[in-house]
Amino acid sequence: MIEAIDSKWFGSILDIGSLRRATHTKRFEKLVPYAVSWQIKESVYYGKDAPVDLHKVREAIERRGYRGLSFRGR
Repeated sequence: MIEAIDSKWFGSILDIGSLRRATHTKRFEKLVPYAVSWQIKESVYYGKDAPVDLHKVREAIERRGYRGLSFRGR
């Protein structure tokens, strides 16, 4: 949907707490390019509290070159 709208003023607020499955890291990395803001939590709930690997989150953000809205090159 974000690609279809194709506007530098439209993006995603990426909430890592909404990715509630064991595959959340891969899903998170796919969403990084569309993020304009973040909700980052130290733990998320998967039927029980589970810690978030904040180092992996940071690595994914850096690997994708996130620099705010300007990341998308517009």
